[in-house]
Amino acid sequence: MPSSDSRSRKLLLVVDAPSLLHRNHHARAHTQMTDRSGRPAWALHGMLSQILEAIDGFAPDAVIFGLDDRTASQRRDFYPDYKAGRSEKDAALVDQLDRAGALLDALGLATLTPPGLEADDVSATGATWARDNGWNCVIITSDRDAFAHISEHTQVLRLINGGISGSPLLNPARLTAMYGVAAEHYLDFAALRGDASDNLPGVSGIGEKTAATLLTPGRSDAWRLGRHRPEPRTRRCRDPRLVGR
Repeated sequence: MPSSDSRSRKLLLVVDAPSLLHRNHHARAHTQMTDRSGRPAWALHGMLSQILEAIDGFAPDAVIFGLDDRTASQRRDFYPDYKAGRSEKDAALVDQLDRAGALLDALGLATLTPPGLEADDVSATGATWARDNGWNCVIITSDRDAFAHISEHTQVLRLINGGISGSPLLNPARLTAMYGVAAEHYLDFAALRGDASDNLPGVSGIGEKTAATLLTPGRSDAWRLGRHRPEPRTRRCRDPRLVGR
């Protein structure tokens, strides 16, 4: 949780709602919890429980919930193979994803669904807004893409199996310890490595260790200047905007 010396700045909490729903759907499916109408509710219940725990722990000055536009995708328009190969979502999860926005709105919580974009983009916008307005920011998500926004005043609570209290709160030092790359180079790191879960190819022959080595001080400038030019796995996706946006 935030240290006392950081609370001289107001705190914005940005919640990646679809990420919480996905994790709670799988973690709580065994409960088969339903609402009064018999609709699946275990992921929604788990998400709300974690939200309340996070608000109690962080005591933020403002909270925003990012949602995906489930009707259109600028990423897929740009790169048709985006997320290709993923298995079809469970119907119970889809139902709860579709209902999440209305539920959060009914509770008086601020939500944002950017047209054609995703909750990731809300996280990026929240971190940028906080930086520009002198606030601190904590992003709650299980998605590594959010690591690109880590800075002196933005941290990421990366949800793992331990829930809110058992998940690591990542700052620049902790990110470097985990991946061997500075926070300001994480976007380049992700582009080099690629992301199989989103079907985003990286650079042939480069994994996490090599990517981190290339982005160490001194070598990162050489890579940016094009002195290291490995062949890409495919020419259809060479834009780093699609990775860790």
